[in-house]
Amino acid sequence: LGVISNLPLDTGAGGMMAAMRGQSQPFLIYAELTDRFEVEFIALDTIKIPKRVDVLLLAHPRAPTESQSYAIDQFVMRGGRVIAFVDPQSEVSLTAGPNGEPLRGYTEQSNLPRLMQQWGVEMDDNIILVDRKRAQRVSAGRDARRALTDYILWMGYGSEEMNADDPVTGNIDRLNLGTVGVLRATPNATTQMVPLLRSSDEAGVMTRDYVLSAPTPDALQRRFVQGEAPYTIAARLSGQVRTAFPDGPPPKTDNKKGERAKARDHLAQNDAANIIVFADTDFFDDRFWVSEQNYLGQRFGVPIADNGKFLLNAVENLMGSDDLISLRGRERVARPFTRVED
Repeated sequence: LGVISNLPLDTGAGGMMAAMRGQSQPFLIYAELTDRFEVEFIALDTIKIPKRVDVLLLAHPRAPTESQSYAIDQFVMRGGRVIAFVDPQSEVSLTAGPNGEPLRGYTEQSNLPRLMQQWGVEMDDNIILVDRKRAQRVSAGRDARRALTDYILWMGYGSEEMNADDPVTGNIDRLNLGTVGVLRATPNATTQMVPLLRSSDEAGVMTRDYVLSAPTPDALQRRFVQGEAPYTIAARLSGQVRTAFPDGPPPKTDNKKGERAKARDHLAQNDAANIIVFADTDFFDDRFWVSEQNYLGQRFGVPIADNGKFLLNAVENLMGSDDLISLRGRERVARPFTRVED
């Protein structure tokens, strides 16, 4: 599993400085991945994806350069599978570091418009989803008369919003998300777009500028207007994908001999692409899906949602094996003490 990310997945909120002090606490979702797969970080400035990588996880990547986009494009053309998490407003990227400020080099937004256009999907950077029916309950602040209120920017989705026919989402009971984007199929797409996760039928959209003005939960409720729900949040794209670089590799500052050699390896089309795109990155944040506990100095998390399960399912599915998914997907066995209950 190759990983390109601008989130501190392996070090946690403390970043590299905390890791150097031996105080890093990796995201629990990253720890789950390293327990099951060979995980390799790929530098953000890379110009080639190693051939040993089977699946590429793009988790809130920085805006790629032409060379980086080309490397990802050709990875897909070679038959590589991609899981892309993009976001119009990533709250987890703003997690305070050791000095109380966001980590150096953070980015609030992530998108891959040139590549995603070829994959058959797009996301508007300036649109954020709001969902009245699936809003999470949050503290209402200083109002003692009301302890909790609905926060329509954060959602908790259940099995009703999942695609029950896809192995990635067939056994998912709940996903917790925040400040989510909306995915739409592009005109003249050559791929088939199958939604994996949709909003409820009581959802709408708001502009990113308004969301960044920090409106109260009540102000958000008053401004809510139901849109053309349900909206697609995560989708699988499969079928034919053409390169985003029809003229070959982009110009490089390397010597011309190396450039010509690379042009000879250029691939123009993949007829069996398999890509998953998810319009949220707060998905990775421990506080959204895990209740952290400490026992005898050992840190562990008790899942309150299936965010980790979703990602494991997606990687395993794109790796080509659904065996572990089928094990995790078995029905929960309820064996109540019926006599005691009676």
